[in-house]
Amino acid sequence: MLASSGTQATIAYFLRLVRARNPTIIPRNIMSDFDWAQLNAVLQEYWESFILLLLCWWHCLHAWQKHLRIDDHPELWDLSKKWIRMTDPAEFSATWTKIRRIGPPEFVKYLNTTWMSERVVRMWSAVYRKDRTIFQACDTNMLIEAWHHVLKGKFLHGKRNRRLDHLISTLLADVLPYYALKQRRQALGFEGVDIEVKKRIDIAQRSKVYVKEDILHLDGSKYLVPSKSDPSKVYEVDLETYTCHNCLDYPLILYCKHICAVQKLFGGDGDLDNISLPHNSPSVPSLSLLQDEPPITTNSVAIPIQTTAVPPNPKSVMTAVAEKMERLAARLRKPRKTMATPSLAELEAAVDAMLLVTDDNSVLPAAKHLAPVVKPATARETMMPGVKMKRARVGDPAYGGGASSGSLVKKVNAKKVKVSPPIPTVPTTAPSAPNPHQHAATSGLEYTHYYSNSPAPAPYASMTPVCYATAGPSRPPTIYYPTAPFYYNQYR
Repeated sequence: MLASSGTQATIAYFLRLVRARNPTIIPRNIMSDFDWAQLNAVLQEYWESFILLLLCWWHCLHAWQKHLRIDDHPELWDLSKKWIRMTDPAEFSATWTKIRRIGPPEFVKYLNTTWMSERVVRMWSAVYRKDRTIFQACDTNMLIEAWHHVLKGKFLHGKRNRRLDHLISTLLADVLPYYALKQRRQALGFEGVDIEVKKRIDIAQRSKVYVKEDILHLDGSKYLVPSKSDPSKVYEVDLETYTCHNCLDYPLILYCKHICAVQKLFGGDGDLDNISLPHNSPSVPSLSLLQDEPPITTNSVAIPIQTTAVPPNPKSVMTAVAEKMERLAARLRKPRKTMATPSLAELEAAVDAMLLVTDDNSVLPAAKHLAPVVKPATARETMMPGVKMKRARVGDPAYGGGASSGSLVKKVNAKKVKVSPPIPTVPTTAPSAPNPHQHAATSGLEYTHYYSNSPAPAPYASMTPVCYATAGPSRPPTIYYPTAPFYYNQYR
């Protein structure tokens, strides 16, 4: 969906079109990054009860770390990362009780109000993500972000795209044929085995830790296989129903190392050499099947097979000729003895003719895709390569996403109270007669004064002094003018 709006109405309209064009395709798992516009639009258009709405684990932990200062609570952060992956309901509830006990009140309140309702818990907790196949076992939608980098770097050549029609043309003409060919190569075995066969090979390797004495044969096709990681756990294998109870790996491909060990040690097919492709995987024909086979006969009478010549595809012929020319050009560039053969002259004439036929009458040369411009290293960067240009983010970088941990935590700081200097109080009545034996510094008056023998300034000549200070051992008697500016109340 290419849209400038991500509202519920826009997403619902897009999903309505998708379902109208593909009425037989109904997704079973839909994952979001906790956007209620997306979730409500999905529930509006796909109302089937078997659809499971999931939340991306990366986005869940990313939201949690913004409400928690990881440096102050490292134990709580490690516990949260384990909590989201717990599949046992009792262990999940016990961990939530511990988080409420050791967590900050604001963080616990945030989890309780945003993430702990029954509807939301079913979307992100691993308790409700059991019994999924290996093709459904995906817990993040960040793979879309990774593919977005492939689209920008591989198909758009690392350049900023500013036109919507160019993007649509790239998706239809380049991206879809590329992945269709990649899927075909995968089906024919040129890209290696798929994840299901890889899982079977890994299971066969891990099953070698068991010996026959480890497995207890109950009766018939039932066996008890102890766990190697946890001796207190025992798995019951039934070869008749081909199941392994309480095994977390079994639902991935309906196969696990316990079944493989029982088959290998008690008869059956459990070796690496006998691992076959799944039933729904296309098989690659062997060379023996490609040889000429005798004609089909009925009652010893040969039935002639009428075949019609299929005209060659001009596009495929041109592609084959271009590949051969590339191989020939690589061979001719190698140093070798001079070859004066008539075929070279004929080839040159044929190539000249092809160049004339394929001329597109373009004056400009063919466009070249250049790499993005890289800024050359300055002298400072050469001398000091370890200088960091950006401030390091605080918290877990795996789930930071460019934001520091605790960025949404309310900062409670003590407000700085500005204390103004005390204002001197002016007495309303005339002071008592000064004591000639009392020093001005000990009289309790913290004022500045004039010398008594200096005249008052012109604007304040008519003022009457209201505060007197006696002469000290090192200064004459002074007078204070309370209504005069500050610079007039200074010593001269």
